[in-house]
Amino acid sequence: MARLVTLSNSRGFTLVEVMISLIIILVALLGLVQASLLSMESGLRNQFRDEAVRIGAQRLNGVLTDTSGTSHNGLRTLPFDDAGLTAGGPNCFDIRRDFRNIVKDYRVCTTIRDLTSDVKNLQITVGWDHRKEAPFVPKPTTGKEFEHSITSILGRPS
Repeated sequence: MARLVTLSNSRGFTLVEVMISLIIILVALLGLVQASLLSMESGLRNQFRDEAVRIGAQRLNGVLTDTSGTSHNGLRTLPFDDAGLTAGGPNCFDIRRDFRNIVKDYRVCTTIRDLTSDVKNLQITVGWDHRKEAPFVPKPTTGKEFEHSITSILGRPS
């Protein structure tokens, strides 16, 4: 007589299969969380840099406007005697900005170099700290972790 083998027809997953699938899902979710944190960190860092660029441009535009309120565009010429620009530097001051309940201190330094008697080199450097990650090496002009610099050549109008 032949023996019949009956297979169990129960459906479902074993405990081992469920545990392995949960581990795979956990690893994938941890990767997604890490990627989103990295994206947020990068966005915040870019926002700090964009604000430094904005501060530098505002400072440069302020220097390039004389006391009568006339903006000197194009060749970037301005009356030297009225602008109060003397060679030397860096001349620094601090500005505070708020981002998403984070207070960020920026240091703005202005350096002016005489190229000739009628031409000056104006450099505006904006520095800021982010996390002071190791090894923290402060930048030479502002003493901050990051710097953005804008340079313009100023000539005496003829």
